[in-house]
Amino acid sequence: MNQGTAGLQGAGRSALFDDFLLSLNLGVSLLSAGLIFALKSAGSLLNINDSIYLALRSVYRVSDFLGFVPVNPVSTNAVRREMPGSVEQLGAEIAVLITGLAAMVFVLPILRLLSRAQRSRQVLDFVRLPVLLFAGPVLFLLISFFTWNWATWMQLDIHGSFFRNSPPFLLFVVEFLCASATILRPNRQSATWAIAMFVIFHWAFWGYCLWNESHAWLFPIYGQDLLLILLPASTLLWLWRDRPSANGLAERVYRHRKVLYTLCGVVAVLAVALWHPARNVDLSHPRDWRTIEVAVSRGPCYGSCAAYTIIARGDGQVEYVGRARHSQTETRKSGRISREKILEILKGLDGVEFSTLDGRAFRWAFDTPSIEVRASVDGRTKVVASDAYNERSSVGRQTRFLETAREIDAILSSTVWRRCDGECGASGAMR
Repeated sequence: MNQGTAGLQGAGRSALFDDFLLSLNLGVSLLSAGLIFALKSAGSLLNINDSIYLALRSVYRVSDFLGFVPVNPVSTNAVRREMPGSVEQLGAEIAVLITGLAAMVFVLPILRLLSRAQRSRQVLDFVRLPVLLFAGPVLFLLISFFTWNWATWMQLDIHGSFFRNSPPFLLFVVEFLCASATILRPNRQSATWAIAMFVIFHWAFWGYCLWNESHAWLFPIYGQDLLLILLPASTLLWLWRDRPSANGLAERVYRHRKVLYTLCGVVAVLAVALWHPARNVDLSHPRDWRTIEVAVSRGPCYGSCAAYTIIARGDGQVEYVGRARHSQTETRKSGRISREKILEILKGLDGVEFSTLDGRAFRWAFDTPSIEVRASVDGRTKVVASDAYNERSSVGRQTRFLETAREIDAILSSTVWRRCDGECGASGAMR
């Protein structure tokens, strides 16, 4: 191998190693920001977005793929809910690791493309250390800013101005100004040890901030703890990249780059399987109306809640079994509604994309009534259960599902009852 070829190989090895370290750092920073945002959404009084639903749906996709049997936290058979168990925790760990690795995989090819142009490579080399240091803190501060005045069960009052009352933000300003004198100047080799000490103290604080906001929800999230180690590790490895140990690691990464790219492809496929949107199945165009069956069930609560099941079939037959509020008498009714009403119910389910919903990812409590909708069309059956009392929610899939369930109740209240056993007054049990 001649000197020119060796020089090109060394430059390629160094460039790949630099991009690899930066992709690790940015991937973990993006994962931490997304996880913190989802957990803050879960802890807010108002359901501002569907981030926690999407996160939990990915957890249950992992559990379903591996054949685990997770706990269903909502059931119309009882008021008492069950806390998620070890299966959900394992699913969360796998989902977090796949998502974090996928974020790194997404960043790496972008960096490799930028490295092809000499000008962009020069700019990237100049800002690489600031990005390694401040990408995580900046994303953390952005999430903190957007969620600053979100009310939670633990904090109901308004925090005030983020720019004046956030200690991490104030520290970031001081830290950035102090670091600029050495980190942002072109010739910073003489300050390597000073920068190294700064890096250690820097990540001691910001690593704790990221960990404190994302290390647990209903159970600890150890995968996030593991990935957070990559933030200081990637920064220090780049800072000491001329040392023999870092050179040896860079050589191994370059030598096995085909394996690295293959693993990136595998992770990308797993991430798509984990996060792809579910495909909705149209229910309002059945091939055989005789196969249609829609059942709405409401469960008990610690109070005067009606508990019943009402079933509507494609031929118009409707059956009701339940108890009204404090009543101890079971009432059974049967009657009919028109096909147009059945079609209206199916269109309502299509409008909420019923076949894509996963009730296990909904919010729930321990003492509220529940509602379950089961729809069978052309041999396919889908069941979704949720807490019926979800006053915190203003948007999202769970809210739309509850609104649709109430609309179905209103449609079925028009049933013409032909037979009744039990309390047979006005349809007071149906509300």
